[in-house]
Amino acid sequence: MPAGRQRQRLPGLRCEADGSGGRHRRHRRLASAGWRWQVSAALTGADATKKAGDDYAARLYLVFSNSRWNPLAVRTLVYIWDNKLPVGTMVPSTWALKRGRMVVLRSGDLDAGRWVTESRNVHTDFVDAFGYEPPALRALVVAADTDQTGERVTTFFDDIYLSRSTDNPQP
Repeated sequence: MPAGRQRQRLPGLRCEADGSGGRHRRHRRLASAGWRWQVSAALTGADATKKAGDDYAARLYLVFSNSRWNPLAVRTLVYIWDNKLPVGTMVPSTWALKRGRMVVLRSGDLDAGRWVTESRNVHTDFVDAFGYEPPALRALVVAADTDQTGERVTTFFDDIYLSRSTDNPQP
């Protein structure tokens, strides 16, 4: 299959704090994803393990479901730029305990102010998070989120791609 039929690129987005974001919606099977992101700084007061501290300099959500009508069938895989947790940590979402998992891809200020490229085997991440094959992708959401801490951050997303293949996962 031609590369253009396997991947779909989205335009770059700039997110200001206070839960802003953008969304691309498409119903399909997904094996891998990649993107570039940049944050002005990691948040100092955030805590991924508590609702009161559930803020992130950057988040990329992948929302999966085989049901259009049952909100309990939704599963969310969230890639985050955290402030404390070690890279590679997977934790339940504080708001969607059984239905959401967050994966720490960046932590702290080490890469703040620079473009960082990510490439994920989404299929493997989903199976690790939930223990079964991923259903159809229903939505992709990007966000900068500071409604709990009141901090300010500027976040950029660019070169977002989705692929049904795990071959050549680089953007």
